[in-house]
Amino acid sequence: MKGGEVKMKQQSVQGIETEYVSLFKSVLAQVGSELSAIAIVTEMGKDRRQTRIEMSRQGQDKLFLSTRATQKQIDYLKALGIEVSDDISKAEASRLLDETLGQMATTAR
Repeated sequence: MKGGEVKMKQQSVQGIETEYVSLFKSVLAQVGSELSAIAIVTEMGKDRRQTRIEMSRQGQDKLFLSTRATQKQIDYLKALGIEVSDDISKAEASRLLDETLGQMATTAR
């Protein structure tokens, strides 16, 4: 990663941390219990990630569409016997995995 990219990533992480701290404080003020506030913010984070995944699969997340697949995705596809190039996108890898696993589940019935 180049210096500018590292700085942008750090700013992005700091922005997310600030957002979550603010969210935590808001939830804490409403529920009055730190443990409950932590649990709620954790669940909200999971919901947010799930929404992003769904948007990605529907082609609404440009970063997901253009980002290279993770090595884990590539390895899993190859383990399933699917020939893929190492520069496959996350979106394409995800689509292939969903399709293949769906077919496997259908034939297993």
